[in-house]
Amino acid sequence: MSRWTRRYALGMEMSAAPPNESVTTGVLLAVEGCSGVGKTTLVAELKVALEGAATPLSVKLPSDGALGKLARELLEQQAFEAVALTAAADRALVAQNTVLPALHVGGVVIADRWVLSSLALNALSGLPYDFSYALSSRLPQPNLSILLLADAKVTEARLRDREDRDLYEREAMISASPEQSRLVESARFLARKGWRIAEFDVGSLTPTDVAKRIATMLKAQGLLGNCQT
Repeated sequence: MSRWTRRYALGMEMSAAPPNESVTTGVLLAVEGCSGVGKTTLVAELKVALEGAATPLSVKLPSDGALGKLARELLEQQAFEAVALTAAADRALVAQNTVLPALHVGGVVIADRWVLSSLALNALSGLPYDFSYALSSRLPQPNLSILLLADAKVTEARLRDREDRDLYEREAMISASPEQSRLVESARFLARKGWRIAEFDVGSLTPTDVAKRIATMLKAQGLLGNCQT
């Protein structure tokens, strides 16, 4: 077991760092993972699993706004530094307009990708972790980042079934291993900075099972105690 995580019996690893103290009323959860691992599905399942304890709001990045669309266009041009800058601006705007207002009134926000995925994808393009982290250092830090891991063959097969794939997804369809390796490295980078990271190997678990286990963990740790329902 590495020094940056603590293993739990539920097939999960979680960093031992304390929760973010900058957000005291609401809860921000970030669902991270490689392309095709099931992030969007888990976000939907989490919203169901948390019913009764909270009424979560979800956001997805890149967004469907102008900045998110521009980031996708720049990616196809392989203008990687411009992608990093534009995606960071998109994330900041989503934080300002949606995430922070919800957190300030005690809401629960579930982000489909946040800073961890951005660090990993930028690293795939050759950009340093410190550079990417600096772009998002003023964003709200998640109370918990959930990193989904799966066998590369599983995610590659799922991506082959998609009709509309971006550059990263086309590369991950050929081999998902580089992206997943960067995600693990990014998790370690953030854990050293005090971020709470939970890892789930979803190969043998359904999205419903994962969501229920996460909800149980959040309730047991009292992270949902002050949230508005």
